[in-house]
Amino acid sequence: MEEELKRCPFCGAEVTYMSLATPMKMFYCQNYRNCGAIVSFDNPYANRFEKARLAAWNRRVNDDI
Repeated sequence: MEEELKRCPFCGAEVTYMSLATPMKMFYCQNYRNCGAIVSFDNPYANRFEKARLAAWNRRVNDDI
């Protein structure tokens, strides 16, 4: 993966990007004890294009659109 992932938007911890046996890819917060967020973008566009998933993860509410 070329693009660096932003930290967890909920707690600020590092995040792991993981793909399972399904087309859906997951972002796992490494702060398992206090946060443990797991986020997926399960839609046809995000499932097909990795850059779309990474852009969706890295987008934050205060970012310019």
